[in-house]
Amino acid sequence: MEKNHNFQSKMVAKRLLVFGGLVGFGILIGLYSGHKKNSLYQFVASTFSKLEAFQKTDSIADCNFSLKHFEVSVDGKTDYFCFDKNPGSKNLIINLHTWSSNSSIGGDKFLLEYAQNRGADFVLPNLGGHNRHSDACGSEWSIRNLDRVIGKIKGMDEVEYETVIVVGGSGGGFTALNHMLRGAHSADHYISINPITSLETWFHQSRSQGRTYAEDIVECTGGLEFADKRSPMSYVKNITKFQGDFFLYHGILDGYKGSVSAIHSVRFWNAVHPASQIPGNQILKILSLDTPYVEPPFRELFTFTSRLGEFVVFNGGHEVPKNLIIERLDHLLQ
Repeated sequence: MEKNHNFQSKMVAKRLLVFGGLVGFGILIGLYSGHKKNSLYQFVASTFSKLEAFQKTDSIADCNFSLKHFEVSVDGKTDYFCFDKNPGSKNLIINLHTWSSNSSIGGDKFLLEYAQNRGADFVLPNLGGHNRHSDACGSEWSIRNLDRVIGKIKGMDEVEYETVIVVGGSGGGFTALNHMLRGAHSADHYISINPITSLETWFHQSRSQGRTYAEDIVECTGGLEFADKRSPMSYVKNITKFQGDFFLYHGILDGYKGSVSAIHSVRFWNAVHPASQIPGNQILKILSLDTPYVEPPFRELFTFTSRLGEFVVFNGGHEVPKNLIIERLDHLLQ
């Protein structure tokens, strides 16, 4: 408890340093441009106010890739999602943004282009944006938010989709697994790439590497002791209620050249398959890089299959293996 208190104190100190930097920058700008004291104060106050507002809500009304903007209300709070409609489409691809992103700057363009080429609808939900406040980051509100987005899209033209696929990498993979286990199961397939499966584990890993994700976790959960309530690993028993399938992808170099170790996906797969876990010698090969290095393009190094889906370890780090994901989508939409 003392360590967490010290960590939170450091976070406060860091924010004061950021504020001091903003003030200092504002003073320099003001001196250089000959601004008056009042205009300088307004500049600094406005800048800091916008920064604080963005950190608290992250619900800015913009859409990346010039997608159409739609609002969604969940428990009296308004959020938004970005949507691309293809007339007559019977398939929907849901792209979940990464940990530090939102629908204004996030999303995978190759997925949008793929959806357009296949005549599928494409949606990029905001879900509270950057995972640094309580409404985002695996909250019950964010899960209901995604349920509401799917429901609203289906209700627009009373569409009965043949196939609904959720795709997310890193923080988006974290959200995908959370929705698969805790949502209304409105999707048929989930593709989770380099996902975070335990916030507590990731906190310790991020902190030891000096990454700011550790601060985000404390911010969004209200304390490390509450991290399990937002982690997919805490809900693996719910897999028995899931009627679809899921596909895990993790780069073998992630954690070494990336922010999320493959141990997250290994532990999740084993937790979901208690009777047929990945053998210890193969886990050691994956985590210790005890396997010959394979140059790009991305390809499968280890593949584990069950009736629930598949887990692929590929020759990369924290990247999205676009060629492998496209192959998977082709198979699911054939």
